[in-house]
Amino acid sequence: MKVLETKNLIKRFDGVHAVDRLSLCFEKGQTTGLIGPNGSGKSTFVNLLSGMMPFDEGTVMVAGVETLEKIRAHEVADLGITRTFQDVRLFEQMPVLDNILIVLTKRTILGALLKSIRKFI
Repeated sequence: MKVLETKNLIKRFDGVHAVDRLSLCFEKGQTTGLIGPNGSGKSTFVNLLSGMMPFDEGTVMVAGVETLEKIRAHEVADLGITRTFQDVRLFEQMPVLDNILIVLTKRTILGALLKSIRKFI
C-alpha cells in the first residue's frame, strides 16, 4: 500500500528547476532513502512535502488520497507528515521530554504515538 506518493512535482526558483517532474512512491512498511549530490533538490523536496514552501505543479497523495494542491505547513501534521532539521535548537532550560512534547501541542503524546502506529504498521 502506498502511504505517500508524488506525481510530476515541480518547484522552480527564477527559472531554475530545483525539483523537476518528480514522481516517487513510498510503500507501507518499507524504509526509503533519498540520496543525491549537493544541489540536487533533496531539501527542497522535503520542504515541499512539509509545507515549508509551496510547489508549482504536480500532486501529492497521502494514503491514496490527493492532498491539497498546495500543502500548508499547519495542515501537514494532520496528514501524518513531520520533519526535523539538522540544526536542532533545544530549549536549554527545559528537560528533554518537555522539548519533545513542545511539538505535540495539537494532541497528547500517547494519542500521537498510537495514531502513528495504527496508520503505518
